[in-house]
Amino acid sequence: MRFNRFLATVLLVVGPWGSDIAWGDPPGLAAVVEGVQGICSDGLSGSIYLDTTDWVPIAAASSGSMPSLVAAARQYGSGRVAILGHDGLVISSSVDTARFMRQLMGWLNVSAGNQARYSSGHAEWIRGTGLQPLAASLQAGGVTLQSLPAPITAEGLRSVSVLIVGNAWSDLSQSEIVAIRDWVWSGGGLLLPGLGWSWEDPSRGRSVENYPMAALAAQFGARWLTTAISGTAVTVSGSAVFDRFYPAVQRVTVESALAWLAGAHSVAGDSLPATLRGDAALVRKFVEAHQLLAAASKSLPSDHPHRQQMAVGLESLFDSAGSFYRRDAARDPSAQSAAAWLRDRAWRSWWDALDYDSATIQRAVQVGAFRADRAQLLVERRVLLLDNSALAPNQVALIESHLDQIPWGLSGLRAISARDSLGTAPDGCTLDGRAYSVNIVSYPIGAVRENQFPAEVPASFADVYSTVLSHELGHIIDASGIDRTPELRAQKQGLIARAGDLQSNYLRSMLSQGFFTQNPQEFFASICNQWFTSGSRTLDVALARLGAGKREPLEQFLFISDVFSAGSDELPLFTANTTGTLTSTPARVQRDDAGRIRRMFARGLDLRIVRDGTGAIVGAERTAGSVADLDLSGLVDFGDVVIVLLKFGPCAGCETDLDGNGMVDFGDVVMVLLEFGEGA
Repeated sequence: MRFNRFLATVLLVVGPWGSDIAWGDPPGLAAVVEGVQGICSDGLSGSIYLDTTDWVPIAAASSGSMPSLVAAARQYGSGRVAILGHDGLVISSSVDTARFMRQLMGWLNVSAGNQARYSSGHAEWIRGTGLQPLAASLQAGGVTLQSLPAPITAEGLRSVSVLIVGNAWSDLSQSEIVAIRDWVWSGGGLLLPGLGWSWEDPSRGRSVENYPMAALAAQFGARWLTTAISGTAVTVSGSAVFDRFYPAVQRVTVESALAWLAGAHSVAGDSLPATLRGDAALVRKFVEAHQLLAAASKSLPSDHPHRQQMAVGLESLFDSAGSFYRRDAARDPSAQSAAAWLRDRAWRSWWDALDYDSATIQRAVQVGAFRADRAQLLVERRVLLLDNSALAPNQVALIESHLDQIPWGLSGLRAISARDSLGTAPDGCTLDGRAYSVNIVSYPIGAVRENQFPAEVPASFADVYSTVLSHELGHIIDASGIDRTPELRAQKQGLIARAGDLQSNYLRSMLSQGFFTQNPQEFFASICNQWFTSGSRTLDVALARLGAGKREPLEQFLFISDVFSAGSDELPLFTANTTGTLTSTPARVQRDDAGRIRRMFARGLDLRIVRDGTGAIVGAERTAGSVADLDLSGLVDFGDVVIVLLKFGPCAGCETDLDGNGMVDFGDVVMVLLEFGEGA
């Protein structure tokens, strides 16, 4: 009872977090949803976002992920526009979707004409035979649905009553967009089914900002987000069923979400974490508000004014409700999991809202009372750690040491989460955001260890927290570095294609046959498990497989070496242990005329690769190399003598103390001279 009274107080003081029916709703919308209990796209629907208050929400989900707005409509001049969060809604027969579409098309037909068209020539996903069920339904009412080929012109639209532009994946020209906009203003009806998340692919330069449908929808003040909608209470073959309809769907914006949050915090005060623990309805309201901000921060164009509004609003919230959003202490993941999740969710949305300057970040870490190590990650590396402020100092330090090893330009990492440190997530709450981010585990360093290598080489155990971190950072290098570099992406794809389904053709072969052909996104990250544990042992695997007639693992070893060399002749060879210590040994490479690594040498290692005329590996020789090759030139020469002379004096453990007597002296010079010319 106490918690219900609290929610009632919040609603009385600050109102619902979205507004209900606005004055001036277009007439006839009730007819669109008459007799409709549920609609389904038969796919993974996406959220839509309304930039202006002219739009009226008409369909959403009452459960599952948020935001869940999937359909909206508005008046535009004398015409009307509707936007849908999945093109599959146009052709689905599930639940009441066909009825909904028939009634929506009728509402759009302001002129009561008998000619409907679907655009073609812009790589539309909804066209032709897929529209036959809708065409038949419209034909029964005297309306003909036919193709309107590109280019779309004012003359071509003159006799058209309703136009469907069905998830175009090729740009409409500016003249086409203007023609459609002016036609709607004069009384046309426009249906815009799209799917924002399906277009987004950073590795191919595709974002919501260049989604071909976005330019057209922007004319009317709406857009698609890149968030998908799932987890609803009712589904059809796993696809969400939307069961909340006009006029019960609230209009939600960044402004309304921020206003509700500010009011709710004002009412609750410092008791909010405890209050949330016992009030599922209030938690749902908080999650709805924060997930709207999350979706907007992830999906809105970089210059959208709502981003600035969100950044300023959240900074104000952090300041006014500081005790809730302070990050100087962990929350109890059992008793205060909702508060822990909402705190980290809010900071992720703030971080993704804008690209901040150093002064703004410094101010934020002070307001948020960040611990010093987390502040350093954010200020110096631009990486936000979302861990309920629970990871130990040595765990944060290991993140730093790993990030030190990622070649410049190969990492677009923005955030690292450790979701298992926050407790059970409230329904619908996520920590997702702008690319690129990863999730790791919070196992204490040294608590769990694991061997990363197959049986034909000696086991090499490493701490699991460390290997999970290595694996996830491998995903970041893969997605933000390899996949965005055409040459590296082609090499990776070629390696997987040549290795095929046989697991012994892979360095990390302790998985099921066909794993990497079915899950190519795991290929590079899995090699990183071994690479960061022991570069030398990874080479052992490659050479053992070469001895068995399988050259692909060695090609994979050379590929990751190439990636970490970042095109130079230097790279690190790593070793990690069960206490989470990551060390690196410098190595150098020599390349052939085609740019392929033909030789690698490090202290105690000299690897030479032999290829035939086609470039295929036919042999490899690994020797201990000369410890006197101190400058890693591949040859013991006067350069190495100079290095010893420059280090003269006490130096226990130094690599220049070749005779191990704790001093760099003439004995070490003699050792260099004895190996003069070695390595050529």
